Amino acid sequence: MDSTSIPTLKTAPATLPVSVADIKAHLAVDFDDNDDLIKSYLSAAVSRLDGYRGELKRCLINQTWEQSFCGWPCIEPFRLWFPDISRAQISYESEDGGLEQVDPSVLELAGSVEGSDLYLAKSFALPRLNAAKKHPVKIAYVTGFGEQPEDVPAAIGAAIKMMVGHMYNAREDVVIGSIAISVPHSSKFMLEPYRRFVW
Repeated sequence: MDSTSIPTLKTAPATLPVSVADIKAHLAVDFDDNDDLIKSYLSAAVSRLDGYRGELKRCLINQTWEQSFCGWPCIEPFRLWFPDISRAQISYESEDGGLEQVDPSVLELAGSVEGSDLYLAKSFALPRLNAAKKHPVKIAYVTGFGEQPEDVPAAIGAAIKMMVGHMYNAREDVVIGSIAISVPHSSKFMLEPYRRFVW
């Protein structure tokens, strides 16, 4: 992957991967007084897992990211950082400074161990780029398991509920006057199959 092509979030997901109602059911909370607190813990848990800086190194609910490239690939495809990409669009600044888009029909997505590969058809004639621009090629793409919470794997949803439950019930890093016990890391077990290891 082009080392300069760090992804940037362009459009955030429209919803959270778990609803506040589902969290409350998990917590057996039947009152509304703490809804704002529960939602803040839910947002914190999701941000811990989701996106470029998240622990899973992938996106949960569909969202749009963009990467910039210094030119067209010679032989290798464009290396996109995220997996689970459903669609992509290439735009570029042409030699005369105009902003153009590549016809989606000449693009082909494929999964890879590094994220996703975006191929250009061999028949596509590479346009000349604006030499004054350091990164004249930009790729915007949608990545995630889907548009709705039910599209997210159940194990990830269960792990998020456990994480929120821990924050809601503990509230502090250290509880004074309690007996220290080891808590099974069930959430980590649930998340393990979906965690990417990116170097």
